Amino acid sequence: MDRVNLDGKPIAPISICMIGGGGFIGSHLTEKLMSETSHKAIVIDVSSEKINHLLDKSHPWANRIEFHQMNIKNDSRLETLVKASDLVYILSSSSFRFSCSVFIYFFESFFHFYLFLMMLFLV
Repeated sequence: MDRVNLDGKPIAPISICMIGGGGFIGSHLTEKLMSETSHKAIVIDVSSEKINHLLDKSHPWANRIEFHQMNIKNDSRLETLVKASDLVYILSSSSFRFSCSVFIYFFESFFHFYLFLMMLFLV
């Protein structure tokens, strides 16, 4: 079950947030991640109907998957879950806008890098 990177070193488990992860694609992706990796899945959707079978506590990955039922258009918990994740998949079929603070969080770590690049090319 341990995967290795191109240098042959083990890949450390990460936390993956899947917005819209309870749908067709998300449920299959979640099942694949849980069965073939040691990563943690944070699944967010308005319904758990398509992933209920994956949330069964008898699975070996039961401690690595969590489901949060919410409407991402107006639930303040989304920002906290996204910030707690190493990687975010946006699989939601509904159109939505991130709150300004979540949008800023995604790009704030890259801002200084882009600023540096701009200064480098403008000089």
